Amino acid sequence: MATIEHLIKGEGAPTMAPPAVGAHYIDTTGRKTYIATGRESAADWGEPLATGTTSGGGGGGGVLLEISSDGVRQYAGEPMAQASFNRIPEEAILEVPDTCAFDLLLGGVNMAPDGRHLLIRGLGIVLSDGWVAGESTLVTHSFADGALRLEAWNGEAMYRVVVSGQFLSLYPLGEWPF
Repeated sequence: MATIEHLIKGEGAPTMAPPAVGAHYIDTTGRKTYIATGRESAADWGEPLATGTTSGGGGGGGVLLEISSDGVRQYAGEPMAQASFNRIPEEAILEVPDTCAFDLLLGGVNMAPDGRHLLIRGLGIVLSDGWVAGESTLVTHSFADGALRLEAWNGEAMYRVVVSGQFLSLYPLGEWPF
């Protein structure tokens, strides 16, 4: 399993050289994610990962990708995705490209764990690993067959999803039990 050795958070774009290749920097003001490709200077952080636009409504590049039924959805640059487990009968699938970052809100109201889940898998790539930072009282996760399986119940949890190459990482931003 891959782990991220360096996760740095700050306001605005990074101004210092990365501590290691592969380090992640999260701009908490602009809500952008950078991944280091070198260690020499701040330029080694490169451009922020695509997180969508705020124009459009519904469909690719809109503000929110709603996941509220069984079936496959493809991430198309939305800055946020929301999975409503109360409206997913069994399995929803979110396919993601090899480089992206977005926020994911998972929610289930008055639910006990019952097998309803969201699978996050690669779009045209096979994810080789999925990693979730920290523990949760509302979300369970497992990685198998190139996909990360998530279940949520009786509350909401927000994650920052970062896909870099064949690796998928989720960073908890908060959770709120009902």
